[in-house]
Amino acid sequence: MENFKNVDDVLEFVVTAEQKAFNLYTKLATQSRSSAMSSVFEQYAGDAMRHKMQIEKIKHEKSFSIPEGLLARLKPNDYIVKNEFSRDINYIDALSLAIERAKAQYKLYIHLSEHGHGDDEKKMLHSMAVSVADHNTRFEIEHDAYIASLN
Repeated sequence: MENFKNVDDVLEFVVTAEQKAFNLYTKLATQSRSSAMSSVFEQYAGDAMRHKMQIEKIKHEKSFSIPEGLLARLKPNDYIVKNEFSRDINYIDALSLAIERAKAQYKLYIHLSEHGHGDDEKKMLHSMAVSVADHNTRFEIEHDAYIASLN
């Protein structure tokens, strides 16, 4: 993938990542073995949609900037998960994909929150990083429990 040219490229990348997260979490909600986990995935899908809307707002308002030095260092491939989501993905593979994506999103949100310009936006991005880290922990717990149930 081509490098980011400007802050809009970065923010559009994040919007796309959040849409992919929404699609994956919605799929996981339908595949879960328990209604409690289905509810968790539905909540995470809602979080992803809120994150997407927040980023779209920042993009529209042009209220966030990235220093040239950071923009040059941000490489899209550092935040792309090689495995792709498909409608026929099984539950354990979808959980593994969710874990990988959450880690990539966390890393990007932390980089942006630490180095971007715009105090409110930086706080929001840090909050989103924390949210994604929480999701990742829950995915790992569910993944481990599912594997243990197979043995």
